[in-house]
Amino acid sequence: MAKNPTINSFTNLRGVDGEVQKIQALMSFSWLTNAFGMAEIISGVPTQFNSNTSDPQPLTPNDQWVDYCFWTYAGSGTVIYGDGMDGMIMRKGKPSITYPVSCIFYMRLPGDKSYKIEKTDRRQEVIEFFDTLIGYPGVVTPSEYIDHSIQGVFEGFQLGEKEDRWFQLPYYGLRVNMDITYKNYCA
Repeated sequence: MAKNPTINSFTNLRGVDGEVQKIQALMSFSWLTNAFGMAEIISGVPTQFNSNTSDPQPLTPNDQWVDYCFWTYAGSGTVIYGDGMDGMIMRKGKPSITYPVSCIFYMRLPGDKSYKIEKTDRRQEVIEFFDTLIGYPGVVTPSEYIDHSIQGVFEGFQLGEKEDRWFQLPYYGLRVNMDITYKNYCA
């Protein structure tokens, strides 16, 4: 049975952060507990801030979080005006903005022999979600799915001296690299 994950919702988010929140609101995976939105990167570690405290909470594999996802920038955003001309020459209408982002999922699979089936089911569910995203007014274009190793999923982040147990079954990670294109309605 599908359920909606707990989402760190903020009011009045704009830009790519607002777009990510819109996409997360459409997620309904039965196994996803939390969807954290765009992570803040502090000293190379993806981090979210707890709304009850101002303490940063790392989103790397740990005892606190499992069956969650978070987002991160994969590069700089680009702006395209309706006429395709250089924005310095002519600005007509609201521009489209494209951001390369990644959505990183980290989950715990069953500890028995059904882990393989559950792993492929979850992977396929995520792929289908991003390939057939309905209800989002922008365009999401997945370019890469990485799940060959949890280290590959967390590539680019400082993981420090993490225990080996976080990088082996029953734990599983999946990274979806994609472009999000949306109209910039900010003033």
